[in-house]
Amino acid sequence: MIMNKIEISETGNLLVYKKGYTPDFVKKTIEEKKLSGMRIFAHLKEDLLDNLNFLGEFTFLEGLGIATRDEVGYDYYGFLRKLKNLKYLNLQNEGSIEIDLSNLTKLEKLSLQWRDKIVGLEKCAKIESLGLIAFKKEDLSLLSPLINLKRLIIKTSSIRSLNGIESLVNLEYALFGNCRRLESVIAINKIKRLAELEFNLCPKMKDIYELHVESLKYLGLIDCKETASLDFVKNFPALQKIILGSTNVIDGNLRPIAHLKEKFYAPKKHYRV
Repeated sequence: MIMNKIEISETGNLLVYKKGYTPDFVKKTIEEKKLSGMRIFAHLKEDLLDNLNFLGEFTFLEGLGIATRDEVGYDYYGFLRKLKNLKYLNLQNEGSIEIDLSNLTKLEKLSLQWRDKIVGLEKCAKIESLGLIAFKKEDLSLLSPLINLKRLIIKTSSIRSLNGIESLVNLEYALFGNCRRLESVIAINKIKRLAELEFNLCPKMKDIYELHVESLKYLGLIDCKETASLDFVKNFPALQKIILGSTNVIDGNLRPIAHLKEKFYAPKKHYRV
């Protein structure tokens, strides 16, 4: 039975799926309300779903977000092979079942929790925005084919270096959060369009002093334990904003950032401007 009152997700401008919604109803509602797609909370008691096979009939969808706790069956995400019109996909679900992205060649924005059984990412060459959680790789070489990528967010990852990022020549924004093993970031020097770069809770970076990005306008070194000095900021001639949070500048000299329009840091007794 179709509910008269529809619900729209707080983020993404997506229709929240309810049991009984038919493909025709969803398509009509999306068109009338000018929505971006559909959001499914498959784990909620009132709309608990045994499987997602029915989504294979929603071939018109351009945007889809899914939240679930239980993934049942070896081909739980098999419906994705039929949704060839998807431009936006959000899968923040833990699990081990294979997710095949091979047919999603129109995808422009992808956000997901990483797992070993993700295949076909290299086929999604049109992706411009990518968000990965728990990316358990040594570096970023797996992302090298995504040459149209403009925005990259990686959180809670085991990466040790950013090798592979040099292929992402169109990258404009990059955020690395809670990457506690990250040591080498020098590969970023190959990115000529990068305007915003943020490291958050990345305490082991060794070669950040060797970064030289002329296009960079914003740098975040937020809660990254410590940095010997800020002298390397001179390597970013276009820089306008820096955020340090609780990151400790060991030599206490903040003069290298005195000229910036915006600067945010936790005051410390040994700091001098």
